[in-house]
Amino acid sequence: MTSSSRHKLAESGASARLSGWRKILPLRVSFPEGHRRVRLHWPETVAMLLGICLTSYGVLTATAYFFVKYNRGFDAVSYADLTLPHRWHNYRLKSGEFQIAEGRRLLAGGDPRAALASYRSGLAKIPDHRAGRLELAQLLTGAARPDLAREVLEHGLTWLENDAVYLRAYFGFLLQQQLDDDVRSRGTDLLARPTLSPESRAVISLAIASAHYFRGQYDLAEDRIRAGQISQTIEARLLSAQLEWERGYPALALQYIRTLLQDAPNYDPALAQLGQWLRSTHQFAEFRRVCLLRLLAQPDNPAPQTELLYALHHAADYAGIEREVAHALSASVLDQQATTALATFAADTGNISLAERIRSECQRRKLPWTFPTWFAAEAMIAAKDYHAAIALLSSLPSPTLSRDSRQRALVNSLLAVAHFGLGDSAAAHLRLEDFIAHAELRADNLLMIARRLVTAGAVVPARSLLLRAATLDPANQAALTELVSLEIDLAEAISLPGHLEQLSRMRRPSPDVLQRAHRFLSSDRFLFDPARENALHAAEAALSSARHAPQI
Repeated sequence: MTSSSRHKLAESGASARLSGWRKILPLRVSFPEGHRRVRLHWPETVAMLLGICLTSYGVLTATAYFFVKYNRGFDAVSYADLTLPHRWHNYRLKSGEFQIAEGRRLLAGGDPRAALASYRSGLAKIPDHRAGRLELAQLLTGAARPDLAREVLEHGLTWLENDAVYLRAYFGFLLQQQLDDDVRSRGTDLLARPTLSPESRAVISLAIASAHYFRGQYDLAEDRIRAGQISQTIEARLLSAQLEWERGYPALALQYIRTLLQDAPNYDPALAQLGQWLRSTHQFAEFRRVCLLRLLAQPDNPAPQTELLYALHHAADYAGIEREVAHALSASVLDQQATTALATFAADTGNISLAERIRSECQRRKLPWTFPTWFAAEAMIAAKDYHAAIALLSSLPSPTLSRDSRQRALVNSLLAVAHFGLGDSAAAHLRLEDFIAHAELRADNLLMIARRLVTAGAVVPARSLLLRAATLDPANQAALTELVSLEIDLAEAISLPGHLEQLSRMRRPSPDVLQRAHRFLSSDRFLFDPARENALHAAEAALSSARHAPQI
């Protein structure tokens, strides 16, 4: 400003606003008595700061929007959900669903660690997401962490305690882990809640009855069925038939289950149970008919097809086996699950020609499956053709085995069995050590190889595998039963008492194994063993309980 302008303002005493672009500044300039005074205009100051904050917020949310949409691939994101506070809940839900879906994709792509983190992040946003929580529990169970899987499932009860589907999965997990006491206590607590729906009450009552059944408490199981008013449900009717079978009334059990199948002819659990009972009582004609019924009801299910093959094998109907196998292999698209079932049958029965036929058919179609070769080797081992098994496994390309550690472990385990069968213990032990060094061993894998080692006469190495299996999965009753049996044969008195006591506390342990162990430890040679008394008392209690449940 010029001195004359300044002089005029001073004379008038008026204040002047800055002109031009300076109008946006919240300043007022005045020249009282010739002095310049600058003052903030608070309404405009607040408006300006608010404009800066809104602009910054818009830039930040826009940046976040484009990042999650294009960098993270979150296509379902909405700018309004990300920007407007009252819609942040929608964004959290969509983000959680996206991360759970991302976990599925990562798991399918073979990256379980990243999938685990994605699942956890998604459930933190939507903890009541039933499918995501069940999938995470399944992932943790597959990773040999059932303790973490149980925490995930129990945490979900906070939001899903009245969800019958979730309750069925939760109690199914507890029953699978043989946590029968927890099923009863947790189920009783939930049944005491008045807000529980009738469907959820039925699920819990059935779970408690099943827990009693698995522990041989048949009267208590029936009491729970009556108290829960579920006696007319299809699941409870099947359980009632199983109770009569275990009590020693097979005719009544078969009558119950046949009546059940008249009302629900396609109920596969009942058909499968009926087939198992018919097979155990050598009623193979009806067993074969049941397998055919299951095949008609579920043509894509390989289980009844495999059971039919076993029935045909028992009847020496090799023409029927050839017909079923030819039908399965003539399919335009070979299903991996069905092919695995066929190869398993060939391995179990030592049918080398069938195993080789399956392997040749897969190679002809250029299918990227290596398991037919493994099953062919297992069939050779089952038929005691160890030289052929070693030659077949040695023909596998080394680069493939070096890249896939699981394949290498499986091949080494089969080679160890074959070398033990030939009496070449040095080569067998080298292969077995390589197999044991595999970091992703599971108890069921160890049990399978241990059984094959026993067949090949390698009892001591089989015991070492069973010890490892019992350590990896203490609830694996099959592995512990075979371990106790082997330790009796090997007179391993040091570790037998502890294993016997552990087995005696499991569901319906084998009375034959308990009696053998009891006789072995009752000898005077173990009179001063401090662990013997507890083991004998536990075995006696289990045998006493078994005597109240008649055996078939």
